[in-house]
Amino acid sequence: MENTNPEKLGYGEWIRSMDTEFINGDFSLARVTEVNRNSYMVSDGVHEMPAELSGKFMFDAEESLDFPTVGDWVAIQALDNYSLAIIHSVLPRKTLLKRKEPGKRIGFQLIVANIDFGLVVQSAEHPNFNLLDRYIVMLNESGIEPVVIFNKIDLLSPLELDALKKDLSKFRNLYLFVSNVTEGGVKVLSDNLLSGRTYCLLGQSGVGKTSLLNSLIGTDAFRVNEVREKDGKGKHTTVRRQLICLDSGSIFIDTPGMRDSGISKLKSVWTKHSTNFQIMLQNVVSGIARILTKRVAL
Repeated sequence: MENTNPEKLGYGEWIRSMDTEFINGDFSLARVTEVNRNSYMVSDGVHEMPAELSGKFMFDAEESLDFPTVGDWVAIQALDNYSLAIIHSVLPRKTLLKRKEPGKRIGFQLIVANIDFGLVVQSAEHPNFNLLDRYIVMLNESGIEPVVIFNKIDLLSPLELDALKKDLSKFRNLYLFVSNVTEGGVKVLSDNLLSGRTYCLLGQSGVGKTSLLNSLIGTDAFRVNEVREKDGKGKHTTVRRQLICLDSGSIFIDTPGMRDSGISKLKSVWTKHSTNFQIMLQNVVSGIARILTKRVAL
């Protein structure tokens, strides 16, 4: 791995235990940093380059799950002084996040691979609890640790925020409350990020995923559109999945907003977990509704 730095991309014991089986001769290890339809970008920690699939890879691939997605570790052959890479194989995945493709046909759309934590971002003012429930189930089924982030807490009154925190404290998942405007809670999140671990930002369009990523980076590296006045929601900005390395050593993958999680048939993990969650979230909604009703009455 001369002239490469895979540790920057999250290379650790898990991938080290298997890369010798796939990396030999002219092949080297890289991680997929971006997928845009049928084009790829890969990085070895020093060089980032566009990539194409080899002819043999295309011939052997039988389904969508066989193709690379963002976060995958791949065996590449770098050409023309790292101006192009040929992807020859995808290394076995530690985790894979996928969703059912729209329509009636049975198939899956790959979201991200080799993720340690899924950060589900919700607007504190306009939470979608049913979607949140499905995201948590999808992450648990994929072996990914879910962390729920309620963003835009500056849009809630202190009373509303306290009620939300109190009700959510009854549930076992980790919840964080942040504001990209006041930067409240951003430092708590930043201080708890683990070096070498990969985090994925998930959630609907306009909930502030990209703004949160900019806050963590400390610069406006990624474009963010203005918030709509009529509903306080941001406009869709992220159009493709991409992997970003933070100075702290953690790795982030930003994803486009999804209207639903694409879950069709859920396994047994759904039952008790989901039922308890639904009951708890109904209490949250009722509590916030009572507060808002009192505010209007005043």
